[in-house]
Amino acid sequence: RAHRLHIAFHVSFFFLRLSGCWMVLAARASGRNGRTLLLVVAIIVLGAILTLTTSPVLQRANDAAPGVIEGKLDDLHATVRDLKAATPAGDGRNHVIEGKLDDLHATVRDLKAALEASSEAGAPSRREHVQRRDDVQAKAVAKADFETDFQCRQNQGAAETCQIRCAGGCANAVQLCNSLPHCIKVSYNAKRTWATLKRKPTADEIRRHETRKEILNNDKLDLAKTVAREGWESSEVRVTANQATRGALASCPGFYNGNCNERGENLLGRCFCIAGYTGARCEVATAKPPCTNKDDRCFYAEDAGIFVISPSRWRKAQWAEGQLWTQNWNVNARTGDRVDDHMRDFNLYRDVGAPGTNLGNFIEVGAGPWTQSLWMIQQRKFQVENYVIMEPGASSYMNTVETCVYRDGEVRGFEGRTLIINAGAERLDVFDQAFDTLMMINVIEHVENGIRILRNIYNALKPGGLLIFNDRWWDSEGPPGKKRSLFDLDVLYHPVRMKRAVFDQFLSGFDKVYERRDQDAESFRRHKYTGTYFIGRKKAAPCT
Repeated sequence: RAHRLHIAFHVSFFFLRLSGCWMVLAARASGRNGRTLLLVVAIIVLGAILTLTTSPVLQRANDAAPGVIEGKLDDLHATVRDLKAATPAGDGRNHVIEGKLDDLHATVRDLKAALEASSEAGAPSRREHVQRRDDVQAKAVAKADFETDFQCRQNQGAAETCQIRCAGGCANAVQLCNSLPHCIKVSYNAKRTWATLKRKPTADEIRRHETRKEILNNDKLDLAKTVAREGWESSEVRVTANQATRGALASCPGFYNGNCNERGENLLGRCFCIAGYTGARCEVATAKPPCTNKDDRCFYAEDAGIFVISPSRWRKAQWAEGQLWTQNWNVNARTGDRVDDHMRDFNLYRDVGAPGTNLGNFIEVGAGPWTQSLWMIQQRKFQVENYVIMEPGASSYMNTVETCVYRDGEVRGFEGRTLIINAGAERLDVFDQAFDTLMMINVIEHVENGIRILRNIYNALKPGGLLIFNDRWWDSEGPPGKKRSLFDLDVLYHPVRMKRAVFDQFLSGFDKVYERRDQDAESFRRHKYTGTYFIGRKKAAPCT
């Protein structure tokens, strides 16, 4: 297309110069006024200049945006219009000049029409070209971020420092950081955020940010950068894990603290094997059905159900879940995530404490756009020193869900210190005995590795810390098969479907304060689920 435009320009300017030379000779022969001669010379000079300036532009047209060519045509059109306005009237040869200008005007019009037709037929527009360029740059940034985080996770240990990026509502991050015993520092990272903007981000800026977020998520890095609205701050909270929890586990006689031969996950001393292995330490190989990394049969284990899935299967579920909430962006904040159901089955959280009880450093993991904890805190009038919301879709919910309770970077109706972390429960591994109270309701079925998340929860709570936990188990489902498929929305949204044995092992590390199981819970009975509503305090060691 660029080559054809190149030829068309050269041909049109060649004839323009020929006609100009003829008119110069005719003007000299007839002795007409100098104004006509000056106009003709101007046309010749214009043709030469346009030929010289458009040639290199058109030669680079394959690399340039079509909008550049379109802009040149607009400039040429304006020049022709000005020349026509300056042409003297009443002379035959002047009419010839006007005719040549009309021909040139028609050529410009035809070229613009051809350019628009080719764009409609599939050629990229100027905006699409800019978007492609930005996407390439975003991929480079995402790759660098991913490599940094990967190195951090690979080298993680007692002396290593890993990071959590938080955004939106981080104005009090310094105070929160100082209140956590393992926190090293908080450094504001203005160069890589929009915190310094004095205006609201444009629609294009938000769209480009969402593209970067998707790239990060596709690389399995759940620390997507958040659009910082006006007045927001973004920061980087650096923390380091200590050995307190590991020491408590090792204090139990005969307690197994190994890695299950890297064929399973260790949950409080018991190995749960991945599909294809069995045994106390996952040392025995078994038959595994032929499947792909998106087939749920590939992840099913007899003793645990499906507790770990592939990144591609996890991303599919996250995408579906995100579509569900963003398409229902204006749903009522209280009824959108069954807040009343959970409050009722937790007995209105009466066993958490009396009104006015101080919950200390409080975190809700997998809070969604509306949270469960806000209503509990408000209804029971609990005190919270530091309120942390950890949600992998936080940035998306802030931008797309109108009723998101932390849409403005602060939790609506809560006046204390708030920290919103745009990350999943996988990043809890950097918090070691940091929180006094942890709430997680109906989250495990949405993660990539359920047992690892349960272990992170246990490690993040202080000894004696309070756990408010709800989830369901899937023993009645059996192995994945033709009965349930990805066309079933319950399966599509909830890829991790663990058995009761896993939850029993996890909850054995807590002293029960309150529990309602299976059909004793009204919501389970109504939806024909089985599971638990559990409140308990973490034991000093799981064997006590």
